[in-house]
Amino acid sequence: SLTQGPSTIARALSVALNRGCSAEELIATLKMHPRLAFLYETPPRLPGQYRLDDHSHAVIRQFDKYFAPHPLPGGVRPELLRLTLALHDIGKYIPETTRDQHRATVAVISSVREHLPITDQEFAVMVALIDGDPIGEASIHLTDITRHTRCSIPLTIEDLRDYCRTTAPPIPPPPTVEHEARRAIAQIGAMARRTHLSVSDFTNLLIRYYQCDSSAYSADGELRQGNRAHAALEYLFELGDALPHHPDDRLFRFDPSHIILLPAPPFAGLFEALGRFSASSKTSD
Repeated sequence: SLTQGPSTIARALSVALNRGCSAEELIATLKMHPRLAFLYETPPRLPGQYRLDDHSHAVIRQFDKYFAPHPLPGGVRPELLRLTLALHDIGKYIPETTRDQHRATVAVISSVREHLPITDQEFAVMVALIDGDPIGEASIHLTDITRHTRCSIPLTIEDLRDYCRTTAPPIPPPPTVEHEARRAIAQIGAMARRTHLSVSDFTNLLIRYYQCDSSAYSADGELRQGNRAHAALEYLFELGDALPHHPDDRLFRFDPSHIILLPAPPFAGLFEALGRFSASSKTSD
């Protein structure tokens, strides 16, 4: 069962999570804390962005829709992952946050730690999941390769730093799936070592965490709002059957044997590499 926190908020969260509350009720309970309420309801910085509470509802619903029926890796409780998803972007719109929203989010959840009905071991898992986005960064770079949505020759942050240090640098080659997979794997290994989980279990948990978040930026994730304006990341996934009430919107294809939303090419290569890494880590853990 959940560890009871000392505060009224912690007790309310414990009760709500233990009985499988809705996404809306979970966020409403977190809003009992005035700082969290302010951040959830802060207007987005840019036109077309989500308000945090709306996006958080969608992310949790994606977990409930696809992943909740399946046990989580390493014996992680679903209550912990639902709470992590509820808080995963809470520092995003803090005014002083520039590029490191993950660090800002970790600062916020650390400041309300006493109100979170989880153990210290579980809190370490929450922080590790939130404090970085290796799969998302790899997907962005692969998007640059295939769609050239950001620049004709995609550059990583390291590439840009090298460019600024020299006057006439060679143009770096576009990153490959293998390159991005190696980069992500190195980061995931470091993240896993901050937790009690094996590298294999943490990798599989991070994949589910990432897919809940990214799949919410879609018509599928925002079905209740009927919102197609934010279907920005649908291209990451394979589309499946049409939804009965919205024939133009489509559910993503889900593989229950591997407990994963099927990624579209070339992102499939990235997840295949992560799967191989998880399997090899399991034998060495």
